[in-house]
Order: sequence, then C-alpha cells, then structure tokens
Amino acid sequence: QAAPVAMGERCLFPGAGKLFASYGPGVPRMQEFALPSDQAEEARWRQVLPVDSTNVVAVTESGQVLQIRQQTNPRSHLGEVSRIDLGAAVDVEGDSGDGRLVIADAERRVRVLDAATLDSRAERQFESAITSRVWIVESNVFVETADGTCHCLDADNDLNTKWDAGLDLNGDSLADRP
Repeated sequence: QAAPVAMGERCLFPGAGKLFASYGPGVPRMQEFALPSDQAEEARWRQVLPVDSTNVVAVTESGQVLQIRQQTNPRSHLGEVSRIDLGAAVDVEGDSGDGRLVIADAERRVRVLDAATLDSRAERQFESAITSRVWIVESNVFVETADGTCHCLDADNDLNTKWDAGLDLNGDSLADRP
C-alpha cells in the first residue's frame, strides 16, 4: 500500500490495515500494528514517515495521522501513541525532518506538525490544488500547486511565503527533494 520505511534496525512494511516489522539475526520478532477491525478493510496507507529509531507516523488516504511507537511492555510490539484526523483526504505524500512533519490534504491545506506530539505548528490554505509531494528541508517547505507555481514557505514563521516561482514542467513535478 505504501513504501517501506526504516525504524532503527528494522524496516516497516505497510499492508492492508497493518504495519509489519522486519526481523532477522539479532533483531527479534515484533508484533505488528493493526488498525481497529472496523477501519482495517477500508483504510489504505498513503505513507509512513520516519521520526526516529522507535517512532514513525503513518498517514492514511482518508486523512488519519497516527504516531506509532515500538513498545516493549508486555512484549515487543508496535503501538499507537496518538492520532489526529485532518478532516480531509490525503492524496499527495508528505515529508519529515528536524522533528517536524509536513502534510498536504485534498482541501488544499498544508500543515506542519510536531513529529513527537502531532500538535499543529502551522497551517496554510492554497487557492489551487496541491499537485505533488510536499517537502521540508530545514525550515523550508516546498509546495507545488495546479497553477504551475512552486512555493517556498517558512516552517518557522506560520508558513509565510519565502518565494514563489512559476514552473514550466509540462505537467511533471520536481523529481526529488530540493
């Protein structure tokens, strides 16, 4: 459903309603994380973002954002620590870095969240649809919109504009992290 992501010595693999953890020599088995049964069949993972060696944030296509942590009591397992609902679908991938997450939703909103708590740090609404993955590099948030503009926003200053540039990409998007 989504790309695997590293969490410490493990790799997490998103599957239908679950996150599976790798194991092998020196890395014992860990019980997977499973969404509640009433959500497992409908929910699809949009993305899993790394936070640190014991935490990831999983994002569903419907706009649920879950902080998942490796826990050891009563046995090694992946457990949900917190959850927020964005109130809109997520149709592009987000990014993580320096203790922050940046996520865009189908309602043309970009949000910066604290990676440890999922608390909102900033939010901005766009007039045009967000058409490609959003990126965070240091305090810079990069957003491409349907009007052919690349926006560089300041994550430390309420997502105020640092600069905007028209892109002539003929329907393509930036290839990778700026």
